[in-house]
Amino acid sequence: MRKTLKAMLVVALFAVLLPGAEAAEDFTTGSGESSIRVLVTGFSDWIGVDEDELFLCERNPSCRILFSQDGAEGLLPAFLMEADERIEWTFLTLPVTWDAHEYIVDIQQYDVVIHLGMNSRQRFDVLLMEDGAYNGAFGKDVLGKRVPQQIEASKNSVLASSDVVQTTLGALQTMVLERHSVQIAAAGAGNTYVCNALYYRTLRVHDAVYFIHLPRTSDANLPVLAIDLGTLIVRILDGYGFG
Repeated sequence: MRKTLKAMLVVALFAVLLPGAEAAEDFTTGSGESSIRVLVTGFSDWIGVDEDELFLCERNPSCRILFSQDGAEGLLPAFLMEADERIEWTFLTLPVTWDAHEYIVDIQQYDVVIHLGMNSRQRFDVLLMEDGAYNGAFGKDVLGKRVPQQIEASKNSVLASSDVVQTTLGALQTMVLERHSVQIAAAGAGNTYVCNALYYRTLRVHDAVYFIHLPRTSDANLPVLAIDLGTLIVRILDGYGFG
């Protein structure tokens, strides 16, 4: 299924399709004169989901903030597209599976990649950013699948963020927004689920990848979350000369 954005010029619209899999939800927007390409991903639902509902987006705020329930653009894209017309945005929903990274087609085509996920144990007023990814995977994904507990054999326990990302995180760690503050979390054994695996796999092949954990929230609070999250993302892009 595809979400088509009509509020701005649509420069590209495509579906990510893997053999034997449904199309991941995505849309791409921009002014047609973009100088930077940014991918923002969220996760679909992970509780009570069947194999044919991998891209169901009803409860997970990391996808609900990207797409509304009627299939229109979500609150975050609407905010971000007002930031800088030179930015070409792509928004993509990924399944909560250990192979989620495989649903991103040619990650190198993007200058900056920003992953969104949800941490149910996180404080409601915090946007938590990861600094590096842990070389570990534990638990069952939405399909009940387990993987080896080490993502990459014979590698260090932590995959460090690039120098550019670390510099950006250092500048953001004291940022206070309207309803949320930004905190930075070092990679560790306490974070070994699908979010971490996605970050690890993409961080391994791209220098400008960020992961932001969102707090559990209701639809009523999504507008404020979208503003604060959008402001944070714009600040990230400031370091690349945009935003």
